[in-house]
Amino acid sequence: MQTLIEHIRESLQYLVPEGLLLFGLLAVLFFDMFSGTRKNTYFVLTVLAFMLVAGFELITLLACRCSLTEVHFMNEMLHQNPAVLFSKALVLISGIIALLFIQFSPSSQWLRERGETYILLLAIVLGCFFLVAAINLFMVFLSLELISIPSYMLVASRMDKKSTEAGIKYLLYGVFATGVMLFGISLLYGLTGGMDVFSPRWIQVFASVPVFAKWIVLAMVLAALFFKTSLFPFHPWTPDTYEGSGWGVMNILSTIPKIAAFVFLLKLSALFQGMQTYTLVLASVIGLSLVVGNLSALIQTNVRRLMAYSSIAQGGFIGMAIIGGTDLSQQSLFFYLVVYLFAVPASLFILDYFENVVKGDAVNNFNGLGKQEPAMSLIFVIVMATLIGLPPTAGFFAKLFVFSTVWQQYETIHSPMLLGVVGVALVGTVASVFYYMKIPYSLFFKGFENTIILTSIHKSSLVFVTLIMLPVIGLFFMPGWLMDLLRVIVAFI
Repeated sequence: MQTLIEHIRESLQYLVPEGLLLFGLLAVLFFDMFSGTRKNTYFVLTVLAFMLVAGFELITLLACRCSLTEVHFMNEMLHQNPAVLFSKALVLISGIIALLFIQFSPSSQWLRERGETYILLLAIVLGCFFLVAAINLFMVFLSLELISIPSYMLVASRMDKKSTEAGIKYLLYGVFATGVMLFGISLLYGLTGGMDVFSPRWIQVFASVPVFAKWIVLAMVLAALFFKTSLFPFHPWTPDTYEGSGWGVMNILSTIPKIAAFVFLLKLSALFQGMQTYTLVLASVIGLSLVVGNLSALIQTNVRRLMAYSSIAQGGFIGMAIIGGTDLSQQSLFFYLVVYLFAVPASLFILDYFENVVKGDAVNNFNGLGKQEPAMSLIFVIVMATLIGLPPTAGFFAKLFVFSTVWQQYETIHSPMLLGVVGVALVGTVASVFYYMKIPYSLFFKGFENTIILTSIHKSSLVFVTLIMLPVIGLFFMPGWLMDLLRVIVAFI
């Protein structure tokens, strides 16, 4: 027991960023206890301060040569290396953007006034930190629950009929996915005698498990990850939940948990690299996600549901990098996530702004608005070009790298399934032009029909979306800089 306690004490030195987030959560909880300090200013400054300090700690660790080694701690449940630190940095950047999104969002007044909003946001970021560092299935389960429970509460926190319905649907799907995963973990433990999936012993034992049992239980374990990333067949919650939740909550669900889940899925897939059965199963899931997401988005007239289905399709595109199975595919996934974490909040924020102006969330409500709000509308066109994958945005290289990695894998194993994924993704990219440009077309090429008196532009909103889109434009002209960095990062996966 004394040895275990000493090990835990030594492990705490690797959990400084997580400790800072926890202290930030407790500080917000303390401020929320008293009416005199229950103010949005205190909440925001506290959360932002702890996030920035945690970010500084992550950057310091990344820049330090001592972090270039693999370290296992907390009784072999967590690990740390440059890939984990970089993943945490992406999650933290996404969390900071989510925090600022809530502050500038016209429709997020109800979120800003509640201390629990910031507590739940920090809990989700903390859960994502643990997920990207997890190397034990028990820790994976705890991390996913730390992400999921605050997410359920955020969706239903507006306490009206629509958000409550969305929260219940999200909860039911989440409980089902969690139950399937837990059953899979129990079976996997019974078959292998351990949950330390990244250890050589576990991999050796798993290789001896009968093929049918092996892939059945692994698919059950993947259920919760597919749920978090909105991949088929655990995607049906996405449109109803996104439509019922506020734009600020929608942004959190679209970015922070997805980044962490895809990073862990990449780590898990690296274990089974070369196993064609796993590649084909993952390819079929990703291909169906692309089909469902893109085809469903084409017929949407509500902007919230359109972005929800496009989120499913984007998950499919990100997942394509995982089935590549090479270092370039891993670099491509991280590159795509970097572009994604900036472009998605920008798109949702501008739609939130437009909805507040015209008092409606149907595509037709935005007719002719481009002439009334030219600056914001032009930025929105650039954001949509990023999500489609068009130059001069980094989305072009994100899509190009992903397609290249899958094609390279196809040339290696000559699987018709991979060729099918490439074909579906090409058709999906073409389809995305039609549904992503549906709103810009309404903005600039249709006459203004809304009778609502327009409000004047808020400069803070324009500055916010401009700043978060600058990295996307900059990476188009300097993609090699990020890819060179990622080449070092992915060597530790």
